Amino acid sequence: MIKLDLRLILIIVILGLVGVFVWQRSRIIKLKEKYQTEQKEKERVQRNWDASKDTIRTYIDKNGRLVSEIQAYELNKLELKSGYDSIFKLYKYEKNKPPKTIVEYVTVIKEVIDSVVLNVNDGDITFVDSANFGDDNYRILSGKIPYDLNNYIKPGSVTKFYYDKASIYSQELVSRGLEGAFVVAYKDDERINNSDALKTEEVIFKVQIAASYNKKLDIDSLSNKYNLNNEIDEVYENGYYKYLTGSFVGNSKPPGDILVEKDQLNIYPKLTLGLGKFNLKQSMTINTGLYKDPETDKILIRVLTDYPGITFSRIVGADIMADPVSKKVARDFRKEFGLGLHVGYGLNITNEKVKGGFNVSVGLNWTPKFLQF
Repeated sequence: MIKLDLRLILIIVILGLVGVFVWQRSRIIKLKEKYQTEQKEKERVQRNWDASKDTIRTYIDKNGRLVSEIQAYELNKLELKSGYDSIFKLYKYEKNKPPKTIVEYVTVIKEVIDSVVLNVNDGDITFVDSANFGDDNYRILSGKIPYDLNNYIKPGSVTKFYYDKASIYSQELVSRGLEGAFVVAYKDDERINNSDALKTEEVIFKVQIAASYNKKLDIDSLSNKYNLNNEIDEVYENGYYKYLTGSFVGNSKPPGDILVEKDQLNIYPKLTLGLGKFNLKQSMTINTGLYKDPETDKILIRVLTDYPGITFSRIVGADIMADPVSKKVARDFRKEFGLGLHVGYGLNITNEKVKGGFNVSVGLNWTPKFLQF
């Protein structure tokens, strides 16, 4: 029978006390970790609530960049898939690849483009404008607008229009050397006064160039001399042969599209635009990032750009945390008790004596979790 001396009893007592201390210490650490975890979770829930109520803050930093900032969410994967799936809609397309962070934003561009040089061509208007804001921020705008420009007779001025044409032609003939060329008006083959003609529709205006009593003129010679292109009418009226040229017929309705010189009276231009074609090429450098405020522990989203005229109407983001359930399972895999192979230095009891020395053994071991690594 082995007799234990006081020294062995003392060693056993000391080992027992150490074991009790380690167990108690492990229990205290567990309770402390649980309290800290619960406290952090409460704070995270509160921060997520604050994030749902936060609004975008915009300012210009010291480098002149536009900075928009808002508080981010702190979510785990389970929350992201369920309670917040309506906020982070894009995440649905990448459920098999859980991200570390999510940042979504909607931009609003308000830019005034002025002093654009327009090139007016025959049938279209073209333009090209560009701006370079540095750091790969630029904009190129080009376009083409087709058009038709026609001159129209004003309603109610048709007769006056043709009278003016005849008057101009009479002045042209006078410049060729024909004296006494003037405008005459006919209605239903009867000559009427010009003043009455201007109040009447469907009037024919001509220019009288010559008249002879009971004597015909040589029309060919007259036409060649004044370059009249044989457009001479001979009319016998009131005992006189009258020679007229230049027939200008008035109508009861405007003739519609009629191209004339722009300085004519009673004419108005009408511009008809076609469907325009515009090309816009933009390049924007937008930097996004999440950072933690050291004073409040809040995670904030920052969106920066050098492109002028940009505002962000919506910014939402989240820091995707590791699943706490997975962490707990991983910790549970680490058991405090188990069988194992021991190699080391220990106490050996032989022949009622306790001696220290190296030993190799198989036995039951207990390792508190706070001592596990």
